[in-house]
Amino acid sequence: MDIKKYKKVALLSLIINFASIFNVVLGLWSFIMLLFAFFIHNNIKHASRAQKDKKRLGAGQTFMVGVFIFISTIQTFIGIAAVASAMHTYNFLANYLVIFLILLAVIGAVIYYYFCISLFKETLRVAKQKEINA
Repeated sequence: MDIKKYKKVALLSLIINFASIFNVVLGLWSFIMLLFAFFIHNNIKHASRAQKDKKRLGAGQTFMVGVFIFISTIQTFIGIAAVASAMHTYNFLANYLVIFLILLAVIGAVIYYYFCISLFKETLRVAKQKEINA
């Protein structure tokens, strides 16, 4: 994917996940992954580096993106459990609003993981030195 597409998908994920109180954590992780996408794009763009260095950097980036995806998934489950517990305890939201927020959370999670998987594939391409979309 092009960096412009990464920005669009990340911003869409950021907005939708912040709109849903269930996935605020994924909104924050969308921002972090967007910053990491710029870092990956700069690695691809600089052709002056040796291929071996690019391959090592790509392997490190692939590992980091995998760790980020794992950490964000764990934090999301913890955040959803905390918000659900608070909602059941205090019962402060109307039913239609809860359904809307859950729908936003699902849409935001799908967009976030689409963004993350695309970014992971891009780092694998860098690590394997295949054709890269710069």
